[in-house]
Amino acid sequence: MGRLILNNDSGEFYAFDEPMEVGHLHRQVDMLVGTGVDTLAWNIGIPGAYRYDTKASTRWGHGIPQWSQTRWYRVQENLESFIKRGIDPLRVILDRGKQKGIRVYPSVRIYDCQMGGDLDPMNRAHPEWQIGEYPRFGPAKDFKAETYLKQLDLAQPAVRERTVNVTEELLDRYCVQGLELDFQRRPHFFKPDEAIDNRHLMTDMLRQIRIRAIRASERSGNSVEVMAKVWMNMSDCWNLGLDIETWVKEGLIDTLIPTNHYFFALDHPVEQYAQLVAGTSIQLLVCHCPCLGQTPAGPNPELPYSWRLPPTAGQPVLSDVPYNITNDMWHAGAQVAYDKGADGIETFNFNWIARCGDHWDHSILSELHDPQRVTRHNKFYPYITPESANKIEELTEEPLTYNLYMADDPDKDSQILLTVYITQTTTRDKFGFWLNDQPLTMTRQLTCPDQSGGLQAPEVEPHHYFECDLSSGPITHGSNHLRIKLLERNPQVASSLHVVGVNIEVKYTS
Repeated sequence: MGRLILNNDSGEFYAFDEPMEVGHLHRQVDMLVGTGVDTLAWNIGIPGAYRYDTKASTRWGHGIPQWSQTRWYRVQENLESFIKRGIDPLRVILDRGKQKGIRVYPSVRIYDCQMGGDLDPMNRAHPEWQIGEYPRFGPAKDFKAETYLKQLDLAQPAVRERTVNVTEELLDRYCVQGLELDFQRRPHFFKPDEAIDNRHLMTDMLRQIRIRAIRASERSGNSVEVMAKVWMNMSDCWNLGLDIETWVKEGLIDTLIPTNHYFFALDHPVEQYAQLVAGTSIQLLVCHCPCLGQTPAGPNPELPYSWRLPPTAGQPVLSDVPYNITNDMWHAGAQVAYDKGADGIETFNFNWIARCGDHWDHSILSELHDPQRVTRHNKFYPYITPESANKIEELTEEPLTYNLYMADDPDKDSQILLTVYITQTTTRDKFGFWLNDQPLTMTRQLTCPDQSGGLQAPEVEPHHYFECDLSSGPITHGSNHLRIKLLERNPQVASSLHVVGVNIEVKYTS
């Protein structure tokens, strides 16, 4: 069996009107009973704005006289209401985990700039410690929010010391079974030109945390697990100041969790981490987020997976982060992870099910820990998402190449269907498709036929998708190379063509 961890954002503080009740906290654990989840990584807040009764740092809202957002006010009111009643939310969660047989680890963010530095009293007191530059490596390089400029520089000893003090409090005062150190939310720790030279500072901070975890283990007689969640690309981690090879070599962590930053993607280089931990006692888990894009689904019902239309100007956006990957996509993500050497799976941003009631289908949490069960499930592999190495690209006479990793073994019991979505096409356009250098015969389909019989035109630019049954080849287990080329463009149309989706669907017949 593989391992399954659920990282809970502790967003229930936002969701419920104040005052919350203890039952709301119990629900965060109770929802996991009977699933395959063995560990709940419970987010304790962000540096300087913690959501428990900390004595080592400051609680959420400390020193803030007025809130700019209602949801942030609600967090403080719910937290302070608990504490006034003598209830520490973290202790409630830890005790409930012991009662229900679910391990609960505090998830400690090394720093988090997504909400801005104003929530952190240390940041407000020392603006000169802010990095003041956007990251140039890793997933955060594409986010240009001003909050990234306000992230505190961990080259400052006081910033690192606070993190060590908080972990020591969790180990000593709360006697936790483990810690998740989250280097992924958000990966931006030093001034970009100084990050590599400062990597020893981050490693030394981790050494101090490890020493304290060992002491806690000796006192309790039980091992204390230290998990590190990092960005999926090891080269980017190095450039961000994370010397993960040294962490593994010195045994500073027990579990390594590479993850996509914010959006589901299948083609990250998990293999490099599997090779790094091979021959050690360190577990390797792959973490996925169930977000597929930051724009609404749009009016096109034929594209439920890999392409989202941008909202029309003035059109209300119901959710800027739709949590919309399907169970078949979860199965594909888990299959790829196990196939590349992972020991288990972690999910984050999946805690919405705790706030939406029992009607939410979270059966996937009873499946992802079982590689054998995952193997025989139907899969949907989307190869173009915001964090995929494969990107939306313009299609010209110069061929495009997409790398498709297939974790299933093609066999007689499965049907394998390839679909490719190309925008602004007409029936007079001609394309060439090759998989592993073998030509494919692709059937053209209209993506969004008019369902009204002519009464209402589809509100989408016309384009087609192209599909091919690969059940008899040439798809193979492992890496595959899809090449697409424009052979002839309709001379009466000047708009450009773009490949916006490449998907493989695997259906098992028995």
